[in-house]
Amino acid sequence: MMIRKAGKLPGVLVSSGAYVTEYSTDETVIRLGSVKAGDRVVLVDDLIATGGTALAGFDLVDALGATVHEDLYFVTTPRSLTIFDTSNLTAGMPTLVSTTVLQGVAFNEEPRTDGERLLMYDDNRTDLHLFDVSDPANPVQVNVFDTGTRQHTWACVNVTDCSIVYSSNGMMLDITDMADPVVLGDWNDVPGVEVEPNAFHAIDEVAPGIVFVGTEPLYLLDAREDPANPTLIASGRMDEVGMPLARVPVTGNAYLASRVEWPERTDGSLGDVDEDLLPTHDRWGVVSVETPFAADCSENSGPLLSYDMDRVEEDGTFAIADTFRISDSGLYVDGRGNAHTIGCFPFAFEPHPAYSDNRVMAVAWTEHGTRFFTIGEDDGAIEEIGWFVPLVGGANDPEWIAEDLVAVTDTVRGVDILKVDLSALEGEG
Repeated sequence: MMIRKAGKLPGVLVSSGAYVTEYSTDETVIRLGSVKAGDRVVLVDDLIATGGTALAGFDLVDALGATVHEDLYFVTTPRSLTIFDTSNLTAGMPTLVSTTVLQGVAFNEEPRTDGERLLMYDDNRTDLHLFDVSDPANPVQVNVFDTGTRQHTWACVNVTDCSIVYSSNGMMLDITDMADPVVLGDWNDVPGVEVEPNAFHAIDEVAPGIVFVGTEPLYLLDAREDPANPTLIASGRMDEVGMPLARVPVTGNAYLASRVEWPERTDGSLGDVDEDLLPTHDRWGVVSVETPFAADCSENSGPLLSYDMDRVEEDGTFAIADTFRISDSGLYVDGRGNAHTIGCFPFAFEPHPAYSDNRVMAVAWTEHGTRFFTIGEDDGAIEEIGWFVPLVGGANDPEWIAEDLVAVTDTVRGVDILKVDLSALEGEG
């Protein structure tokens, strides 16, 4: 595998972004796909001055978080923000737009953007990194805002843009002026909200001003009238189906909601939900539950859950409809991973662009690869219909970049781009 300066290699490339040399700055690239699963990479630099070239090389072989906004695919690693253009896919490959080097942003697993602002979070330093990405070829880091306490993941909470953001742990910010964010308050102060200790982890805006909070209990908040003073709509729980009791030392909690979603109907029709809150949304919410660093698969491994959202306005509750978990390891050829460092749980998921028609979701299941499920339209039943399991990997975040292509960030492999034949997904894998 050759790591060369920009302009020296053919094909679809991944860039390290600019790095510091002894006298100036430079950029290195590798061909996309040069590093395969299980590869041990020995980096050989014939001249060490500042070490910039070597560090840039390291940055080309991992990936953590991702998000898609219109035709742009944003990928984050602990050391870089890379932006790809998916508007003209050549052989299924997106086009590199830019790579921006970061100074070690840990656990930035769920970046958020409205196409103008982009935010990612560093758990280790309690830093919220704010970028202007209005010119994706030249992203500019505007600010690093110290939140003081751990806030983990974030969601944009606004009808039109990402000027108001909530964290999974409670902080509410106005970042209209990214150079000078304003703390609006804490959604933990909303009457009726009582989150259990150490149970904060996920958050998502499922419709303009409607926020799904992945805590225990789970909450739906309404921020439409006044984002600084949201109100409680409904709540549900994850522990209805028997969750692990032992605490995980790293997180302080036995289980965490890693992603939360209440999908909108993609066909524009009205759903079956018997309420006026989100009549264009599906009846079934979905939550992935992680049991991080909890060794091998078991009956206590984190599951994928579907929730019946039919009664959120009638009695302020939503309840589990179905559960799917992987409770035993396998031999890879049978669609099951064999070794577990990260854990045995669904980390993130993404509904298909035509979800209302095909009911398909892509789910990143750590060492069990990327798995595909349908959520029953009538009963919320979760059915596995296929999988991609590499010999070595840690699938982290799937994003559909086309109706038959899903890009999956992987903490070991970088980014896998999978071509999906939905007509062939009938449980055969």
